[in-house]
Amino acid sequence: MNIYKKLIFVFVQILIIIAFTLPAHADTFNAEGFLTTTSELDDIRLRALNNEPPHSDNVRDVLVEAEKAWPYPNHGVSYTTTTVNGAKLCHRENDSVNRERVLHSAAQLIYGKVLAFYFTREGIYAKEARDLIKELTQSDGFKYVNGVVTYNGANQCSLALSWLVPLLIESAILLEGYPGWTDWHKNELQYWLAVEVYPLTAAISRTRKNNWGNAASFASWSIGHYLNNIQDTDPDFRLEEFYPQRLSLLPRSAKYQHGEMQLKRIGNEWAGDSQCADFGVQSHGGIPDELRRGPDGECTDLFLRSNNNAQYSYQQKTISNLVYHAEALKRHGHPRHKLYELELNSDVETLLQAIHFVVQNPHSSDHSYDWEFWQIGTLRVANRTFNNSVLCDQIRKSRTRENIIGNSYLPYTKITHWEVCRD
Repeated sequence: MNIYKKLIFVFVQILIIIAFTLPAHADTFNAEGFLTTTSELDDIRLRALNNEPPHSDNVRDVLVEAEKAWPYPNHGVSYTTTTVNGAKLCHRENDSVNRERVLHSAAQLIYGKVLAFYFTREGIYAKEARDLIKELTQSDGFKYVNGVVTYNGANQCSLALSWLVPLLIESAILLEGYPGWTDWHKNELQYWLAVEVYPLTAAISRTRKNNWGNAASFASWSIGHYLNNIQDTDPDFRLEEFYPQRLSLLPRSAKYQHGEMQLKRIGNEWAGDSQCADFGVQSHGGIPDELRRGPDGECTDLFLRSNNNAQYSYQQKTISNLVYHAEALKRHGHPRHKLYELELNSDVETLLQAIHFVVQNPHSSDHSYDWEFWQIGTLRVANRTFNNSVLCDQIRKSRTRENIIGNSYLPYTKITHWEVCRD
């Protein structure tokens, strides 16, 4: 370990000691996000204070990440989608290199800083998260593709925003426990989501059958959920949709409708823009519009042909979108929208069957593969509900390789979902 790393390590250890010996800097606050609650975070904090494994190490690792500076300054600017040699790129207008990772990384870093605030009660972390959100709400231009307003699948920023939104809203919900997060900040975020983001994610939710649609339905549902109380101060407020048809919805109606869209998308009746004769999650757990990816993929494949192709990665990507939405629906959804419990084609839960398609394929044990270790957070979240031995085996295999962030779409589950599959 070089001297720089030693100094960082010592600094973080001192910070942990100070944080756990000072009184709380925020009033007692109870909130439930899509992945965790403030009471769950408080429990982890106390366990770390008592040096209970794995919490003390995990909290330390979270603080190391939270101390990192934001590597993409000036993200409150105009974004756009451009096409280069047929490839769609969502990027800041003055930056075509970093592309959509700017937005994706923003959500991850903001969430990490919010967790650090709850583990330490140090307002500096919450302030940094708040300021990043505040700057983000100054950004615009997402609806343009090569200078033309575009709401269909040609708009790569629609996907980037769909990845961003759930974790961003999760962070904002938890930030309400910080006195420096005011109604003004919340309103700024709400109106930005309504004006700049929702028309794009809603359009993709209502048209696309693949992972784009899965992510967009969850993002649109999340916006409806987060804006549900806006009617208290603005009774005439509506969420506007422009494509594929013009709609003007109350937030609660938008939330319900995009929950319905998620169920339709994974079902076998609504085709959307599917390129397959059979569509939706199949009885074996495969997802045809992801199985067709790659040079050799076919909609009708009964197993993944390799763990080094687009079939393998996109099956997992879609499941990540669905698991995150299922967790949110479990906590905040309509009674009709029980995604975890949904059984489409067999007596096995559909999401569990889709996971088994990768790791314990019912048609071919020779074509079963370990879950990507850096995406294991998907299984951590799902297994809090399923408590499945196959998923536990996968989680245990990843423990020595998994860092504290893990899956960038479902990050930090190593600390928030630590209790699943304990030895």
